[in-house]
Parts: sequence; C-alpha cells; structure tokens
Amino acid sequence: MSGRPYIGPYLSQPVGSAAALSLHNQSAAIAPTGIIGAHAGTGLWRASCSIVTEVSGTAGTIQLLLSATQGGLDPVANFYLPPIFVVGGNQSGSVVFVSDGSADINYSTLFVGVTVGALKYGVRVVLEQLSNLA
Repeated sequence: MSGRPYIGPYLSQPVGSAAALSLHNQSAAIAPTGIIGAHAGTGLWRASCSIVTEVSGTAGTIQLLLSATQGGLDPVANFYLPPIFVVGGNQSGSVVFVSDGSADINYSTLFVGVTVGALKYGVRVVLEQLSNLA
C-alpha cells in the first residue's frame, strides 16, 4: 500500500465545491432559479443554506427551497429550510442529495402572509459535489 486510502475499484474521488450564491437586500419572493447555470453534474451533492432577515418586515414568513432532479421514482426532490419570521430571524441547514445530471439545482423563496414593509433578507447557498457516481 502506498499510504493513500483505498477507495475501491468503482469509486471516484470527491469533486469539491461547485457553486456559491450570496444575495443581500432581497425584498420579494424569488422564482425558481438555477444555481450553477447549466445542468448540475450527476452524483451526490451537499447544499449548505442560510436565510436571514436583514431588515425586519411587518408580518409573515419566508422559506428557502432547493430542488434537484433525482430521476427514478423520485424525479424531483424538494428541500425546505424551516420558515423564518420577517420581523426578525434566521435559519441555516444542510442536506445531502443525488442529482441525475438532467437539470440544474434550483433555489427559490416562498412568502407566506408576508407584508413587505421595509423587509430585506439574504440568501446564501453553497453547493459541493461530493461524488460523481451515477
């Protein structure tokens, strides 16, 4: 052995960070938008996400949604961060999922009962492709 970890005959090395998104001063809901800008690669991905109220609104909640095409019996998987209140709050989390490579990984925000007022919020998403195994 050469001292390097054996990863097996059918595995490939991790691919590393693929995309990062950082938006500030948002005041409206965001329609589904691709993060990478083209089809996401096939394989296992990790998304680390954060949504934060930067300037308080007056009522309602915001949710951050990620969606990816997984193929098979689960063609589109949706991942939600728990809602934050627009009067002040933040939420962060991460999820590991599979992409079948046929579409981009999208993000969007969902407003529920939001009265915008002076509302400003930020969204951050970092995507890392952990493996390119199909």
